[in-house]
Amino acid sequence: MKRDTRFNPIHLVEALEDRLNRYNRVRFEYSVDVSGDNVNLTVYPDSNSVEDWSLYTKMGYFKRLNWEIRRVYPDLTVNGTMVFPREDVEPIRFYFDNNRIRSADLLRETETYLNNRYGSFPMVNMIMNWISIYMKRIYIIWN
Repeated sequence: MKRDTRFNPIHLVEALEDRLNRYNRVRFEYSVDVSGDNVNLTVYPDSNSVEDWSLYTKMGYFKRLNWEIRRVYPDLTVNGTMVFPREDVEPIRFYFDNNRIRSADLLRETETYLNNRYGSFPMVNMIMNWISIYMKRIYIIWN
């Protein structure tokens, strides 16, 4: 993972809490851990309502989060997790690299949405399985 040698995790947390402490009427807190070259961002929403947001709204938040990180550290690669207040809600894992947002959890949600809305298509399932395998490989790399 590329990381600027002048990276300051406290500065990133302060920038995010200053510019993205609210989104869609939900407050967020952030913490950053650095382990070697890995930057791990943990996002804490103050409500479980994020789980019920539409896929479009969730992606809007992650695009804005990525943009705010890029504004402060343009070349930073970030592994992240959104942890919900209620423990029975699965966290959302994500990865930002080269201005791209990747998340196996959001990919699964997209697949469910497409299957529920448009039915199951063999080509869609094949493509989604290929992408899912790719995302699992990325997840294994970061852990």
